[in-house]
Amino acid sequence: MRTLITTVACLSMLQTSAIMAQTIVRSWRVGGGASPLELGYDPVTDLVWFADGGHNGLQGCQRTTGWYCTGFILPKHPLSSQPRVEVAAVKVDRRSGCLWTADQLGKIVYDVTPDGKLAGRGFRFAPILEECSGLALDSETDTLYVLDTTKNLIAHYNFEGRLLRTIDVSVAGVQTLTGLTYVSTTRTLLTVDRHPNSRAVFEMSRNGSRLRSWSLVGLAIWGPGGIDVDTRSGSVFVAAASSYIYELSGILADCPANRVVSFGTACADSNKILPQLACSDCPTVGTYLVLGHGHSIWPAISGSSLYVLGAQRAQIDLSMLQPGCVLWVQPLALLGWQPLKLGRGGIGINVPNDPALRGARIDAQELTFETGRFSATHGLEMLFQ
Repeated sequence: MRTLITTVACLSMLQTSAIMAQTIVRSWRVGGGASPLELGYDPVTDLVWFADGGHNGLQGCQRTTGWYCTGFILPKHPLSSQPRVEVAAVKVDRRSGCLWTADQLGKIVYDVTPDGKLAGRGFRFAPILEECSGLALDSETDTLYVLDTTKNLIAHYNFEGRLLRTIDVSVAGVQTLTGLTYVSTTRTLLTVDRHPNSRAVFEMSRNGSRLRSWSLVGLAIWGPGGIDVDTRSGSVFVAAASSYIYELSGILADCPANRVVSFGTACADSNKILPQLACSDCPTVGTYLVLGHGHSIWPAISGSSLYVLGAQRAQIDLSMLQPGCVLWVQPLALLGWQPLKLGRGGIGINVPNDPALRGARIDAQELTFETGRFSATHGLEMLFQ
């Protein structure tokens, strides 16, 4: 049974300061004894999830306000022989909406649903690793990177738990790395050096070589740890030992607001909720992009979804399927016939590295077919660069 942690409120406090090009866009403090460890950002719901070491659970806060939205105590995975769990990490699977997490005591990485139930997958990271200090998810390859600070090692697994390789990160020259995320637009990893005298965000290749770093010392972010990104806004989220979560600019390249624009209106599903459509990243040629849809309210619907892509907007009445529904995209391609799980769905697109696509505008919309019910998202315009 799900147990909500109702005592946690995320108190929003806007702060701005800068060092070089890094700026604190906003920050909020998590209260109620919560302790943010690793972070996971969901671009569909705009929630920032954090692994809460204070309650051994996962919590989700609204990104723009910092207010608490949802949360639960982490369930124990059947592979664990330990009497309890010790949460260590969280990352969002942007296609399914499931949350990948880690149990430090059981030494297990596994996925759970956004309402706190086991989703069915899981594997042990021991004896290859001693601990999980950070977790990254690559949607393009359906793989996970698990960081062990003690061993200065990253283990790369597929979703079924098969070890693909290990990566020695001691070549980065840092002994206090913690937190990990994968940036799909650059196909690199970001991690954090939490040493008091050298607090910084590091970019590494997928082979563990150090590429760039950005100092956090002048921003007065103490004990930085968990990390995740939103490439659509160019933001990096960092958790700190002070129970603050920071949203930073000046690390990732900016993605102008006109690159992703919503248009039209959605029509409600069987729960009378308007579904949302989002792209996982800043639209960029030569990258992997996830179109995801759903909402942040559960219980969720079940059914199948269809993605419509086109180059021109339309306004085609779909009242014969459901009153008030409109097709906002002139169809050029129909992608997938995807089953919905948890009211969430998503489809991945490998965008060709074709210079002719730079400046192209692609419109998208998702249509949902439930038993006896039809619903549709708003339209989404993406400008590729």
